[in-house]
Amino acid sequence: MKLRYGVTVESTETFRFAMNLSPFERGCNAHTLPRSLRYKYEPPPGRVFVSGDGSQVEARWVAYLSKCKDLIKLFDDPTRHVHLENAILVFGHPVKKDTPDYKLSKELVHGVHYREGPFLMSTKLGLPVKETRKLRMNYLSKRPEILQWHDWTRDQIKERGKLETPFGDERVFYEALSCLSLTGKMTDHQWNDAVAWVPQSMTPAWTHRGINNIYYSGVDYVQWHHEGHDSFVASIPPERTVEFAELAERSFKIPVTIHGVTMYVPLELSVGYNFGDMMKYRGSVVERPDWERWLASELEKQPREQRILDGIYASILKGFRP
Repeated sequence: MKLRYGVTVESTETFRFAMNLSPFERGCNAHTLPRSLRYKYEPPPGRVFVSGDGSQVEARWVAYLSKCKDLIKLFDDPTRHVHLENAILVFGHPVKKDTPDYKLSKELVHGVHYREGPFLMSTKLGLPVKETRKLRMNYLSKRPEILQWHDWTRDQIKERGKLETPFGDERVFYEALSCLSLTGKMTDHQWNDAVAWVPQSMTPAWTHRGINNIYYSGVDYVQWHHEGHDSFVASIPPERTVEFAELAERSFKIPVTIHGVTMYVPLELSVGYNFGDMMKYRGSVVERPDWERWLASELEKQPREQRILDGIYASILKGFRP
C-alpha cells in the first residue's frame, strides 16, 4: 500500500512543508497522518523503517529564546523529566506519567509558552476559566522569563517590524505594522503569531538541515519516505541500522546559538516494520522477529484498537479529568 501526496514548500509562514492531494487527486496532509492509518504502511521488502524525532524541540527553543535559566537547566539534565517537573509547577504537587493531569499539564505549558490566554485554554482543556487562569499563573510565577520574552517579542515588532531566527530566516509582520500604524497597538492574535513564529520556524529549519546532512553524506542505502515538522522516516537494510543511527545522530547534532549560548537538540530514534508500531532504538540491529516479540508485548499492555481510539478521541478526552 502506498500513500501519495503533494508537497509544497512556499505555502507556510514557518517554512514547514505543506502536504495535500497528489497530482493524481489522492492523498492527505501526511504531517498529521492519523495513527489508524500508520499501521497500514510497511517498509519495502528487506528493509526496516528508522524514524528520527527531535526531543521536545520547540520547548527547548523557548527555553533559550526566553533565557529561562530554570527551564534550560531542566533540559540540560537528562536524568530529569521535563513534563513531570512542569506538572509540579502547574498543580503544586507531583503527578503520575500519562495520567489526565499529566497530559493536561503538557497542553497547558505548551499554550502558555505561546501566550494562550485562560479563555482559549478553558475551551481547549475543558476547564473553567477560573481554573485555567490559576494554573497558568502557577507556572508563570516560577518561569517569569516567559512573560518577559513575550514582551520583548512585541517590542521587536514595534521597533524593527520583523523577527529573525537564529538560523537567519526573517519575517516582516506587515499586518501587525499596519495595525500599529492605525491604532498604536497590535491585536492579541498578531502578538501571539509573532511569539510562536520563531520557535515554530526554527523546527523545520533544523529538520531540513539534519536530513540534508544525511543525504549529502554519500550513503546510497537510504530511502526517504516522510519528513514531518520535527521528524523523518526512512528505510534501510536492517544490517545497516547501527551505521545509520550513528550517521543520523551526527547529522542532527546541529549547533544553534541563541543569545550567545550554543545548544543542541537530541535526536530520538526508533525502528519498526510498520509506521504505526515503532520501538525505541536500543543501539543494535532489530530483525523482524525481535520487533514482533516487542510488538506482542506492547499489544498485550494496550490492544491496537484502544490505541486507535485514543488517537481519534484525543482532542475530546484531552481535558477530561475524572
